[in-house]
Amino acid sequence: MTIRIGLTGLYDKRLCRETIPWAAIRGVHVQEMEPARYVIVDVDPAFHRRAGSTLAARLSRKITATAGLAGYPIDMHELDGSTDDLLKALAAFTRT
Repeated sequence: MTIRIGLTGLYDKRLCRETIPWAAIRGVHVQEMEPARYVIVDVDPAFHRRAGSTLAARLSRKITATAGLAGYPIDMHELDGSTDDLLKALAAFTRT
């Protein structure tokens, strides 16, 4: 399982080795970056310092930062769901 969303938070094995609790998620928004749409999840840096992020997450965060964005991009193009599916699931727990 790549992504799991539930009562305890957001888990994406590409971002972090553990579930990111909702309290550590500061914001969620969509960014159009051709040729795809990404969900950008802004995670409290204190959480990632404690929990650790994956190398891929650290690199992708640097790329989004150069575009003036804060957060980790979640790319859905290789997964079964769509960006809209992810947004609907996140909306149940966050204010996007």
